[in-house]
Amino acid sequence: MARCLRPKTIPHGCPICSRRWRNDRGGPFQLLEEWKAVPQTLVEIPATKPSASTPAGMVRIPEGDSDFQISGIEVEGGNDPGVDVQYPWENEARRFHRQLVHVHAFYLTGRR
Repeated sequence: MARCLRPKTIPHGCPICSRRWRNDRGGPFQLLEEWKAVPQTLVEIPATKPSASTPAGMVRIPEGDSDFQISGIEVEGGNDPGVDVQYPWENEARRFHRQLVHVHAFYLTGRR
């Protein structure tokens, strides 16, 4: 794996670096000896209240299991850990995802 050629601490003497590369405490940014992917988490959004009847112009999609498959197209990172998105069932972000997921019933706008 390639190593960063920058120094461990961005020098204070560089006016551009000293303004840009600051940590949350105001000190110089520290680079890690070894690169690690940062864990990602989803923000929970509460489900909406189920409708008692089918809304006008919509069709009901029944609940069921779905083979969720998706892959990202990123310029950087190859297939290295930390590239793309981390879903709740994964231990790190990655480019290719596949999981059997249960989808509750929902309504979708019908054809016009």
